[in-house]
Amino acid sequence: MSNNTLSTMNIHMIIDTENDVIDVEMEHDIDESMDEDKAEFFIDLLNGIGFKIDAETESISFQGALLRKIGELQDLLEDYEGEELGFEPDEQLLAKIKEAKADTATSISNCKNVISIKSKLH
Repeated sequence: MSNNTLSTMNIHMIIDTENDVIDVEMEHDIDESMDEDKAEFFIDLLNGIGFKIDAETESISFQGALLRKIGELQDLLEDYEGEELGFEPDEQLLAKIKEAKADTATSISNCKNVISIKSKLH
């Protein structure tokens, strides 16, 4: 036999901007025909959530900010999906790379500790 009565749990958060506080109100309407162990579990869950909100407000807010940022990044990725992002190096960067290659080649040719493999092959 199925039970058609809905059991509900509510958390109301009232923001008091004058005093910079949040008032958390909790209520439940657990069906009386629910198994006692299940009802106790849900009431404990509600009380635990209330405690977490009270004790860890900053942490919960931080986690919410992370989730918001993840959503924003996912939206950006979807916007760029399928598009190729081109990279065109700046002229200064190209000049520095060319200069670094020339400096490396010069320093290797001036190094007395480098053994020529070609001369050893004969």
